[in-house]
Amino acid sequence: MTERSPAELLASVLLGNQRAALMAADETSERGLWRHSMQRAMLWRSIPRLRARLAQMGVEVGGEAAASLASKGAAAAAESALVCRGAAVAMDALDAAGVRAATFKGVGMIASVYRSPGARMISDADILVERNDFRIAGAALREAGFRPAISMGIEEWLSLLEERVYPAHDFLDFVNDDGVRLDIHWSLGVRGAGFSIGDILDRSVPATLARGEVRVVSAEDSILLSASHLVRDRLSPRTAVKDLVDIDTWIGVEDRWSRNVLIERARAAGLSTSILACLRILAHHAPDGRASGIADRITAASSAREQASAIRLASLFSLQLRRGDISDAAVGMASVTPSLAGRFIVSRIHSLTDRRYRANKFTGGNQPGASASTRRFLRDVFTFTPERFRQYRALGQELRRQLK
Repeated sequence: MTERSPAELLASVLLGNQRAALMAADETSERGLWRHSMQRAMLWRSIPRLRARLAQMGVEVGGEAAASLASKGAAAAAESALVCRGAAVAMDALDAAGVRAATFKGVGMIASVYRSPGARMISDADILVERNDFRIAGAALREAGFRPAISMGIEEWLSLLEERVYPAHDFLDFVNDDGVRLDIHWSLGVRGAGFSIGDILDRSVPATLARGEVRVVSAEDSILLSASHLVRDRLSPRTAVKDLVDIDTWIGVEDRWSRNVLIERARAAGLSTSILACLRILAHHAPDGRASGIADRITAASSAREQASAIRLASLFSLQLRRGDISDAAVGMASVTPSLAGRFIVSRIHSLTDRRYRANKFTGGNQPGASASTRRFLRDVFTFTPERFRQYRALGQELRRQLK
């Protein structure tokens, strides 16, 4: 039997059922990997989940690893509490300005289901507003002490977004003097029916955050947004694990949402493949868990193509646990069309001739290092098998489908 990678062991501790998690924890102890696992759990933003699972299983990591886990947990809880307080201030300011808004992802999960900032690592707050309200929202946030985290005027920034060759979700970061960062989103990059910002805001519900009331996205929308985000980030464990933990947490309080609504909404929004892939990952790690039953229900309502694509997407998560992140360029190559090839050429010319476009092309993240990207691309291309190629192609097609 092939020895599991440290990432595979940690994923099993975080996502597996009791037996699988205990076996992975024992192997981690035997191989002296806990210090490494703490660092990876921090990268995956999953320290609270790791602490909870170890406590639940009665596993003692001991020594330096235990001290590291305690200190990382305390630091993460303090950061999350600071962001939650800032988000509450921002939401109050938006409400006072008459702007409809709702939190989602980390802060939304804390307000909806985790209840305590110490239960979910967050470094920023994600807030939805409608496109027509963005300028009013920006003014209200500036009045509340948040400033745009860009080196140009907002109008110039918005103009750059309109010029992008590749469609994507639209957001702008705001930050205050305490370092609290807000991601204000007015487009999510999901084009399916019934999943516009307005639709999601219509379905938002009240929840408590920092002792005040805020609006959060509904449970079903929260699950689907996590699934969409997971696939949009190419199922990289670095971001996928916390999304999977969020989905698994919602599954644990199934009395607060409807399976039928989830299935119907996923189908209307074009997210059936994405959510099914997430559920299959969870079911793989915990075959006797609730995710398996929900996956069966969605499978029955899905086409053969959607089912095959979901299986291939789930396999990419496992692949990256074994050998690291896949190459964006390889995904694009596997799913290239004449239209995409043309857009790539235009984007490349734009990058070479417009310094502003080049500096802001990777909105919301850092441009990957050229040497690391090249190594990943060559590794992936030279290890393509027919099935591996189909897996990459399935991911590229799902990304393109969401953006239509």
